Amino acid sequence: MVRLLARFSRCRARLHSISPSAGNSPVYRLFIIEELTFSTKKGTGFHFCSNASRYTLDRYNEKRYSRRMSSPETFLPLQPAVFHILIALADTDRHGYAIMQEVASRTGGKVRLSPGTLYGSIRRMLEDGFIRELDQRPAKGDDERRRYYRITPLGRKVAAAEVARMSELIAQAQAIGLRPQGA
Repeated sequence: MVRLLARFSRCRARLHSISPSAGNSPVYRLFIIEELTFSTKKGTGFHFCSNASRYTLDRYNEKRYSRRMSSPETFLPLQPAVFHILIALADTDRHGYAIMQEVASRTGGKVRLSPGTLYGSIRRMLEDGFIRELDQRPAKGDDERRRYYRITPLGRKVAAAEVARMSELIAQAQAIGLRPQGA
C-alpha cells in the first residue's frame, strides 16, 4: 500500500477503505483528485492531470449515478426518514414544514423529523430522482421562500418496492412466531 501511495506522491488523492467481506482483507480504492506538476517557467504553477484523474472520477460518477437507470430495488433498504417523506408526498405536494407536520401526524408523534434530517434527506432524494422541486406554488399568496416538492414516478416505484420488502420481512417474522406484544 505504501508503494502504491508513493507512486502517486505528486497527486492529491483520497484513499477509501472498503470493509472486508467474509474474512477477506480490506479493499482499497484510490481516487486521484489532481496531479500537481511544477514547471520551472516563471508564471506557471500547478496543472490538473488530464488522464488519470478524469478516468478515475468518470468511473466514480458512472457508478454513482448509474443507479438512476436501475431497478427500484437497487435503492433498498431506504432510510426511515426517506420512507416517511415519500409517504408524506404520495398524496399531495408539500413544502418542508408541511412534510414535518404530516410525518408527525401519521405516526402519532412517534417520529419527528428535525430540520437537518428533513432537508438532508430531501437533498439526497432530489439527487437520486425520488422527488422534484416544483417551480409553481400550489397556493396563491404563499410565502415565496417555501419550496414545494412532488414525488416522481421513480420515487413511487421505490416506495412501493420498500413496502413489498417490509411486508415480506414482516411475514417472515410472523412465520417464526414474532408478534407485537398484546397481539
